[in-house]
Amino acid sequence: KLVDQGLVKAIGMSNFSVKKMQSVLEYARVRPSVVQAEAHPYFRNDQLVSWCKNNNIHFTAYSPLGSPDSAGILQRTANAPVLLRDPAVLEIAARCGHDAGQVLIRWALQYRPGCSVLPKSVTPARIKSNLEGVLDWKLTMDDMQQLSNLCVNQRMVDGSYWVNPQGPYRTLKDLWDEGDDDQSMAQLSDVQHNAGSYSPETAISTAQGNLFIPLIGLGTWKGKPGQTCTAVESALLAGYRHIDCAQYYGNEREVGEAFVKVFESSQVRRDQVFVTGKLWNADHGRGKVETACRKTLKDLNISYLDLYLIHWPVTGNIGPEVKPTIKETWREMEALVDKGLVKAIGMSNFSVRKMEEVLGYAHIRPSVLQAESHPYFRNDELVAWCTENKVHFTAYSPLGSPDSASLLERKGEHPNLMDDPAVLEISKRTGHDVGQVLLRWALQHKPNSSVLPKSVTPARIKGNLEGVLSWELNKDDMNTLSTLPVNQRMVDGSFWLNPKGPYRTLQDLWDA
Repeated sequence: KLVDQGLVKAIGMSNFSVKKMQSVLEYARVRPSVVQAEAHPYFRNDQLVSWCKNNNIHFTAYSPLGSPDSAGILQRTANAPVLLRDPAVLEIAARCGHDAGQVLIRWALQYRPGCSVLPKSVTPARIKSNLEGVLDWKLTMDDMQQLSNLCVNQRMVDGSYWVNPQGPYRTLKDLWDEGDDDQSMAQLSDVQHNAGSYSPETAISTAQGNLFIPLIGLGTWKGKPGQTCTAVESALLAGYRHIDCAQYYGNEREVGEAFVKVFESSQVRRDQVFVTGKLWNADHGRGKVETACRKTLKDLNISYLDLYLIHWPVTGNIGPEVKPTIKETWREMEALVDKGLVKAIGMSNFSVRKMEEVLGYAHIRPSVLQAESHPYFRNDELVAWCTENKVHFTAYSPLGSPDSASLLERKGEHPNLMDDPAVLEISKRTGHDVGQVLLRWALQHKPNSSVLPKSVTPARIKGNLEGVLSWELNKDDMNTLSTLPVNQRMVDGSFWLNPKGPYRTLQDLWDA
């Protein structure tokens, strides 16, 4: 009735169990929008969070710092471990250069993407730092795993003050409906298992400040008609939050169909997904770039791109120099940022020399460089340059692009990375498939770089995310994969060569 009368915009619950929430859903005319409950590394409340996600109900975490004063305030007699003094929390805080509270709030934001968190303080400086000190950095994958597996599992606000031998809650089990029966617990476990994994993220620099890019994205190159929509939809529902697109791929409308389906029918929101587009060769120069970008936005059914890349340092002209010039095109790319059509701009398939030329005249620096990288072509020099110049590196073809030889009509021998004996041996010994081994290598060989596996098979898409986040290759395996004798581009750009220029040889194209 409060909603009907306009007194409140949304209604929900705090401190309700899954069972109690399910009961409300059976009779609710206006569905609950939010559940607020305790959640922190000492009590992650995973089952309730997963249930909320599965039922499109927003979750808000209270006591994110572990409610250190609750034992005294609530007169609990049991031992009360203090999360803010946990050795693991203190070690991470010291190493990161942030205080323990900021570490715990950062954990909450990364552990439950899309959920909100409520730190508490009455000190102005602390209030300010609890906001400003958590937005421009990320915990590493290892730190997240450590904080998410602390041995304590205990509510700090346990509700024991509501327990009464005469009811309605005679025990804490009655209040929280925990451990009712094996079947309900199994169902909750299934919900949690199917809730999906999420890729770690890293910050990239943009004209407006830092922007976070998930380290594992879905590549859409070579997606056939009728396959791409299903692939993107499967990826987003499996937990991917990074989709890589290009006008040249010819499937942006299908990607857009998937966006509409997922954004309208699930809890996934547009602002949670990092979307990359690419400017094709024929669209360089004054008067063309914005038109091409707007077409991509229209086909993708979105209002902005997180990242827009120049696909190749190629315009299709024949002659001694690239025309229109890359400088002219870059000015048009910068204008897209000014107009709010894209958040960040960058390049794909540019050499170190060509990148340095752009840095020489850029008003807005390139945020990202996307290029081929895998154990058969590690591209170490370009990766090192990006690290030194604070340009984020994204690796495409991380599995060695096994079908590129036929697609690109390359001549000569075509080594297949996925059939390499060393890769197969490591795969067998670790119990992970070849693709997962190669993705794991990419994440470890180039820390804080992103990688774009490609698949149109839902099971493979899911495995390429879930199957790489919970383990690591050992030092010997990393060394083996990082020193394979093959050193060959699979997407070598030979299709752009012309005896009349501007690229007469591969050396001209790659400046190698």
